[in-house]
Amino acid sequence: AAEAAGARDREAVARAEAAAATARTEADASAREAARARSSLEATKRAAAEAAAEEEKKAEQLRMHAAVAFTPLGQLVTGRAKFAFEGNGAYGTLELYNAAQPDATPPALRQLAQHYRDLFCNSGRGDLAVPQGDGTVVVPQARNKYAGELSRIVLVKNELLENAFTTGLLLNERARTVGAAGGMHNPPNPDEFELEKEAVRSVLKSKMKYGELLGFEKASVIPTFHGCSHEAADAICSSGMANAADAVQNGIFFGGGLYTSTSGEYGGGYARSQDDGGFVEPGVGGLNPRPGNPNGEHVVLMQLGNIRRAYVGTRGRDYPQHGAIISAQDPASFSFLHSDSTGQVARAIANGTLDPNYLVNVQTGYDSRYFIVGGDAIGFQAVNLLGHTGKRNDPKLPAAYDELIFKESNQLCPQALFYIKRPPGGTGPSW
Repeated sequence: AAEAAGARDREAVARAEAAAATARTEADASAREAARARSSLEATKRAAAEAAAEEEKKAEQLRMHAAVAFTPLGQLVTGRAKFAFEGNGAYGTLELYNAAQPDATPPALRQLAQHYRDLFCNSGRGDLAVPQGDGTVVVPQARNKYAGELSRIVLVKNELLENAFTTGLLLNERARTVGAAGGMHNPPNPDEFELEKEAVRSVLKSKMKYGELLGFEKASVIPTFHGCSHEAADAICSSGMANAADAVQNGIFFGGGLYTSTSGEYGGGYARSQDDGGFVEPGVGGLNPRPGNPNGEHVVLMQLGNIRRAYVGTRGRDYPQHGAIISAQDPASFSFLHSDSTGQVARAIANGTLDPNYLVNVQTGYDSRYFIVGGDAIGFQAVNLLGHTGKRNDPKLPAAYDELIFKESNQLCPQALFYIKRPPGGTGPSW
């Protein structure tokens, strides 16, 4: 009996141990399964995070390069033909955004519409330049004061102008890549390492759109704005810009050419002024305001620009007395390229401070010219970025706006019309 009881006890102990072992095995299996599940979940989260990061990267690239998405160069938005452009004339149009019906923008175009709004609304007046550790300069920009007045954005498509523009970019790419020295048609600017010139050049380069997304290694495009009458905008969208050689009511500040700016606010000021070359400060009526269209709108044209070889202007190089004179009216304060500076140029050549071939070299040896200018206080003349503007004890001035002047019409391609309208009460939508 004792042996039988002992056997039963041993059997019970064995069963208990077996059950415990089974429980441990099952627990271990459950733990492993939970670990695998956690690992799988973490892997899924990582994959989702990586995918989200990649999508955000693509979205950022799209935001950065959407200005070229509606040209033959754009590789981010394909099948432009599926969007119906209205108009049977020289160019077609497609309303991208309407402030009165913001939800009417087709879903396929909403991201592009946001990019164009950002492009215009974030291109306001510049502040004091901030030198960076790598030798470049950053000019902080305020919000465009016309942002609250943006009523419509209308895309423009002119196949002839697009083809001419694209051909120019292809030729520019070829010119900059042939030859052992990086292209015989890509020589350096004079004073290549002069600090002020390098500072201005760094600002210009920061506004260019480069990279394989454009299909080029060397050629680049830049978004530009041009405020004008509705009739002029229609003419430009039909057949391209006209040279400013005859626009002499207020003088040609930086020589003949096709005048644009990277500032939408600067363009808005010209859209409001009927004076040839006159600028209306935001919020100021001006002496000769331009009438709007029947809807009370004024227009700012956005074009892509092909800079090619740019001349970068500075006060030290391109102004009498190295830019020491500051005035909104005195011809002695105008650049050598100004249409009223004939006497200043002659005197500078006579006293040996200006190369006799200066005008020919600057206006014919380059495909574009770029100047960063101040506000109305100095007559929208150029400012220095790295130090005082004017005499030694004069203050440093904000880099308010810029002037980008092109040589030929095929360097510009119309992309969009930005309509601004002063709403009742002087307030408008905010973005």
